[in-house]
Amino acid sequence: ANAKINITNKNNGLLISVNANGSGSFTGNIDASVGDVLSVVAYDLSQSKDPSAATEVTVMAPPVLLSIEVSPAVMNFNAASQYQDITVTGHYYNGATANLTSKALFSSDKPSSAAVSSSGRVAALAHDDNPVIITADVSGRTAQVSVTVTIITLTSISVDPANISLTFIG
Repeated sequence: ANAKINITNKNNGLLISVNANGSGSFTGNIDASVGDVLSVVAYDLSQSKDPSAATEVTVMAPPVLLSIEVSPAVMNFNAASQYQDITVTGHYYNGATANLTSKALFSSDKPSSAAVSSSGRVAALAHDDNPVIITADVSGRTAQVSVTVTIITLTSISVDPANISLTFIG
């Protein structure tokens, strides 16, 4: 709780000081560009006035998103109000992947048959003879889910023959 952290951008001379919380965590923001070198020095004032050895880090370029993938790629519904969630995974230039579902924008080409929420939940609403296409978009990268909505609605019942006679014996 009695710790101070100095963060210095060695390229532009900016310095910020922040205090750590009781568990030793801290948050600080400093202006920096790709390639800038940041130096971090910690002081545990409860034990010493001397700083820790400096730790230096170089500001890296943000990862470049190559593509996104949706899961599942196909959904099938056979009753109104059924639903299923989409997961969006980002694939980056450096080989890393990340769950980007919360960053995706979702749309349905037939929202009266299958609607999609802002969180990626797809809900079946009405029968459609053709697949509904749900599109997920993250920073201009798109992926699609094909949704089949086959809702059979009973419209009438007929009995043949219409009249029957029963004979009671006994």
